[in-house]
Amino acid sequence: MVTVCVDGNYLFHKTFGIFSGFGSKSPGDILSSDTDRNMFLRKVITDLCYSLNQIPDLRRVIFCKDSRSWRKDYKITRSVYKESRVKSEGVDWGSFFKLMDEFGEFLEENGYIYSRFGGAEGDDLIWAWCDYLRDKDDSVIVISGDKDMHQLVSSSNKNWIGIWNSNSKNNRFIVSDNWEIKKEAEISIFDVDPSSGANDSKIDKFLSSCVIEKVPTKEFVFKKILMGDKKDDVPGVFPHLTKSGKPSNIAEGKAQKIWDLYLDSPWEKYTMEELWDNDDFISWVAGLGLRLVGQTDNSENRNKFKQYYEENGRLVWLNEKSIPEDMVQGLKDHVKFLDLKPRSISPLIDKKTMIEKSPWAKDTAPPKGFDPFDLFN
Repeated sequence: MVTVCVDGNYLFHKTFGIFSGFGSKSPGDILSSDTDRNMFLRKVITDLCYSLNQIPDLRRVIFCKDSRSWRKDYKITRSVYKESRVKSEGVDWGSFFKLMDEFGEFLEENGYIYSRFGGAEGDDLIWAWCDYLRDKDDSVIVISGDKDMHQLVSSSNKNWIGIWNSNSKNNRFIVSDNWEIKKEAEISIFDVDPSSGANDSKIDKFLSSCVIEKVPTKEFVFKKILMGDKKDDVPGVFPHLTKSGKPSNIAEGKAQKIWDLYLDSPWEKYTMEELWDNDDFISWVAGLGLRLVGQTDNSENRNKFKQYYEENGRLVWLNEKSIPEDMVQGLKDHVKFLDLKPRSISPLIDKKTMIEKSPWAKDTAPPKGFDPFDLFN
């Protein structure tokens, strides 16, 4: 069976980006009326149901929504987390996030799990669910276009976790580097019995529509900590000026070089969790990193490197080691409580029925000359 985790913020922002390109040219008017909000939510339902209907053996669907992040209060020395993300002026963002809450509550009434937890981003929630479900029988598909999610992929003899970007222009299924499609009777990772018939064709159709991309998760996390994350205003671990006075940092090329040298080091056999707690490794990578970027390898610079390395790890690595202990425990309690909460119905995934049951079924006639559903169905 398959559990689906939906990155709710990704779904809403992706749909809003499409939706806001039509109709009124004034951003402040996009969600200012009941008609616009109803039309927008029907498009969200259409997109969600379209994706879910391609997935066989669906057991449960979890809709994850951001809260104000604990990372906002985590002070780092080189920047402010997500400080450059400025919302478009004039857009009714209050209505946008209120609609997300209303949508989550509607899904909860129709067999979904609505997951939100104070202080946790959607990334944290999806990590917590994946960590919890890794020991269960279900495999997990995370619907998200956020590359940060790639670090969560895994595969074992029992189950797997994959990330699906269901965008029709970038339809990628991200899996771990040890993931393999089962060859017997054309059975895929979904491990459906060959006699299942209808599900076989759905699996084949799903996989054939996707570009399969394998991600080595240890390398992904290792380099991400070194490079930071520009979109979230997390700089590389050692910003500095070159001899010509140009700002520089550890970017892809230097991070790859450090990784290549790491593979030939005694540390190669250690997990990322073991490396995080190993002072000797941190000292080793600090010295190596400083020399590669042409900076003096002394105690002062090594201490800065170590500090910046820890800051980056806490902001970009989704792991029990990097997330605050009280948040980890709260997330574990949260997902266990929601999973054990009795649910009398299966998740509703029929678009027509869901729209008809929703509070947003009104005003079904779009403005003259404007019907976004014709374009995306």
